[in-house]
Amino acid sequence: MAVQKACMDVHKEWKRKGATQEQLQAVAMICRSCHNAVHRVADNKTLAARFNRLADLMQVESIQRHVVWASKQKVATTQFVRKYKPRR
Repeated sequence: MAVQKACMDVHKEWKRKGATQEQLQAVAMICRSCHNAVHRVADNKTLAARFNRLADLMQVESIQRHVVWASKQKVATTQFVRKYKPRR
């Protein structure tokens, strides 16, 4: 429940700054391994400000190396990381 409240607080802050609902629900469908690699690059605020598109993330050398490595690994699951579910 605390995580959900934290997510709501972050959304309120971004809405106050003028973010649209579409922007708040934009999600890059990446595997857990890639998700973890992305969060090793920068904190959430930096990711939101500087790396808010997949193309921007792919410019980072450590992400490029991880993608090359991950593409050679056996697929363990087909589940993807999705933090926020769209409202119905």
